[in-house]
Amino acid sequence: MQMIDPAYAITPPPLGGLNTEFTGLLAAKRSRLNFDDECRFFQNQWLRAARAGMMSLVPLEEVQAEFMKAPKLGLSYDPSKMQAFCIAHFDDAEGYYRPRFYLGYKGMYHFIAQDKNITLTHTELVFENDVFIDKGPNAIPEHSRKLNANHRGNIIGGYSYSLLAKSNFVICTILGAETMQQIEVGCVNNGSQAWTGPFVNEMRKKTVTRRHFNDLLPVLDLSVELEDSNIVEPTGFELEYASHGRE
Repeated sequence: MQMIDPAYAITPPPLGGLNTEFTGLLAAKRSRLNFDDECRFFQNQWLRAARAGMMSLVPLEEVQAEFMKAPKLGLSYDPSKMQAFCIAHFDDAEGYYRPRFYLGYKGMYHFIAQDKNITLTHTELVFENDVFIDKGPNAIPEHSRKLNANHRGNIIGGYSYSLLAKSNFVICTILGAETMQQIEVGCVNNGSQAWTGPFVNEMRKKTVTRRHFNDLLPVLDLSVELEDSNIVEPTGFELEYASHGRE
């Protein structure tokens, strides 16, 4: 079993042996991804984490399996597209970092928009002066807000819901103020300038939608099994909005 040793971070994990499988997948999906480009994007992100001491000795097969999750979903590792990333995920059970495919926000919306099981997905933030009634995980909340945005008060949470196509069944995810604050503090502490700028509410909406995507997994038509660490990092750090998530 070949191992990838991050002590030699100038040597990226070899992926050339996956060319045939990669090309076959893309032909089936009619995707325009380029194998050499995707290898380079993935390896650069792996190297960035390895040079920071955040990749452990793992089997090559594990690295390759994580790499292949994106093409199996028709997504690119191009950091400018924010569809898929290679990150270092700390495995609490094993006590070391492992390479992980991480679903970018735009990759997540790619599935929601194209999945035939989903008719509509909508995300909103809730502020302290809004009228909000939580009607449970399978109903759309009652929510009304003041017309003047300056009179809405502080943010107290957010919600996202999806309407299923055949049954009109609703799946709703609600995040409270404490969870939102933990995520925001984690992102700011990790150097994400987007969380301290004028578009912070958009970042909050994306966070709510990401949690909602996790709740949608049972009904989404995915061609690869995703783990929690492929979607939500336990630290609340949204990788694609931090500087070290880009080339």
